[in-house]
Amino acid sequence: MPAGTSRSGATTRTSRAPTWIDDASIFIDANQNGIFEASEGFQSGSGGAITVNGLTAGQKYRIAIGYREGSGDEEVSYTFQGTAGAFTSETGINPGAPAQTGVFTVSLLPNNGLSKTGAGTLTLQAANTYNGITTVTQGALIVGDSNALGTTDAGTLVGGGASLVLPGGISIPAGESLTLGDAAGQGILTSLGAGNTYGGNVTLGGINATLNSQAGLLTLPGTIAMGNSRLTVTGAGDTLIQGAISGTNTLTGAVTAGLRAGTLSGDMSFAANPGNQGVMLSPHAGLTNASPPWAGNTTWVYTGQFYDADGVFSFGENIDDKAWVMIDGVVRLNDTTWNNPTGTGILNLGMGAHGDGWHDIEIRFSNGSGGAGAVAGNGWTITKGFGLNINGTTSNQGTSFNDSVTDPGNATLWRLATPNALPNDLIKMGAGTLTLNGNNTYVGITDVQQGALLLNGATSGQGDYFVRGGALLGGTGSIGLAPGASVNVLAGGTVAPGLSPGTLTILGDLVLGEASLPPAVYEWELGAGVEDLIVVTGDLTLNNWILRIVDDGGDTYAWEKHYLFTGFTALSGPNNVTFDMSQAPHWAQFSFDLQLGVDGGGLYLTGLNSTPEPGTLSLLALGGLGILLRRRRRASR
Repeated sequence: MPAGTSRSGATTRTSRAPTWIDDASIFIDANQNGIFEASEGFQSGSGGAITVNGLTAGQKYRIAIGYREGSGDEEVSYTFQGTAGAFTSETGINPGAPAQTGVFTVSLLPNNGLSKTGAGTLTLQAANTYNGITTVTQGALIVGDSNALGTTDAGTLVGGGASLVLPGGISIPAGESLTLGDAAGQGILTSLGAGNTYGGNVTLGGINATLNSQAGLLTLPGTIAMGNSRLTVTGAGDTLIQGAISGTNTLTGAVTAGLRAGTLSGDMSFAANPGNQGVMLSPHAGLTNASPPWAGNTTWVYTGQFYDADGVFSFGENIDDKAWVMIDGVVRLNDTTWNNPTGTGILNLGMGAHGDGWHDIEIRFSNGSGGAGAVAGNGWTITKGFGLNINGTTSNQGTSFNDSVTDPGNATLWRLATPNALPNDLIKMGAGTLTLNGNNTYVGITDVQQGALLLNGATSGQGDYFVRGGALLGGTGSIGLAPGASVNVLAGGTVAPGLSPGTLTILGDLVLGEASLPPAVYEWELGAGVEDLIVVTGDLTLNNWILRIVDDGGDTYAWEKHYLFTGFTALSGPNNVTFDMSQAPHWAQFSFDLQLGVDGGGLYLTGLNSTPEPGTLSLLALGGLGILLRRRRRASR
């Protein structure tokens, strides 16, 4: 029985149901005592009306409408009309008014869906058994019961600009899928209180979608399919996403192939490319000992970038000279034998976890001391040259390089213009904490603007991470980055590995701090027998940073090495550090010579001491020690 409130602007009101074929009743609380005692019913008709006289203008009256569904499906339309025509904006059902909280409820029978339109708020307070889709195209739908959205057959769609609201203590069943957003804009899932769980898998249907946890903890046990959307997680409350977040990055708009070209003297030289531009490729068809488009004893170098969607590449070589291909610094094809055709087959290359996205490519050709020619007699105009397919196909088929190669001489071969990439990013806003426990594969950036992001899963193929001032990145997981991407803890940002304490792994580069102030912070926790650690498999850049030591109850001595970073391939800037012991007052009393050092194991800290040296006991009694030590030390090797 839907119930609502009508504001009367005249003394007579008519309620009309234009098409009603099952049993139904209309109730009006004419004397405003909360009891529907003035009623009129009509049954099995195609319409009916009730006229109520004696109502006071400007007052509010409750209206209830009930119906009994027959054997078929049902869709009911209600119209409220005043004697002077249509109601004004001050008249009508107003479930969003604070005084009407909990008044307007709907319970639907099987074989129906529910569609919420209009800017107002609809509250479903009862458990429902309808099995159609729940659609919220405008306004807000408040879920007042864990089973209010009916059976899990069809799921729930929250359209652009609309929101689905969980007030607190709501646990939506696991099978109730949720689509956030559509072509009209972003959809929003809002959690107002503690204990809310949306158990079904989530799909982002528009360009943007938002999870808004305003208080307590919002838990999503299922997966999130971002597609080509951007997900924003915000609010002062916490959010836990237990399933994997997946996504794709589709290029739209024109893509122009392009490549830089240059020459080196010598036979298959591997010296650096000098960057010479504009080499014309025009070998003569039908000649196996051509007069050179490539000069004798010369290596031709081509460098550029290409985009791939699935990480599988297929190459076919069909020249009789030396060919060499390197992708992202790894040699993928190397034929160093002159006059030996290799163009009869296709070489399929899997790039593993770092396959999706942009890749650097370098191609070198050498003809030894002779000219260049084609095995089959048609040179570079054959179809098994090197080309580009930006969309990819499937993981089994890979990306096929099968375009004819002709360089117009203006450095436009294989060098990509900037395409339009649909967003596939995760944005963390608000003071709350977002915890990600799944093995995420979305390929966009991760931007921690506010609050904290705790990452405990194993991600792969991801774009840049940004941790901005006042925000924090932590957790015990591993961040798998795409080629060229890095984790960037910006000025004022904090990285705090582990979960009191623990290890955070970055499969790629880490940049801690910027040249500007304030410094970035490495919050390093030391406990009994365990301490924080960051494993970096790429370059480690320490620009301007604070090492904040946090006491978790461990004892230590000055001669011990405490490793802060391990695994990195290159290190810069370790001496740009300030030591902060404000969170470790016990150690601050006895730690006088904090230093950083580097060895084969990584970057370590020495000088921590939790007990005084024997010769210093009497000196310590003569004066106080400050708790906060800020010192700069050069790394010792």
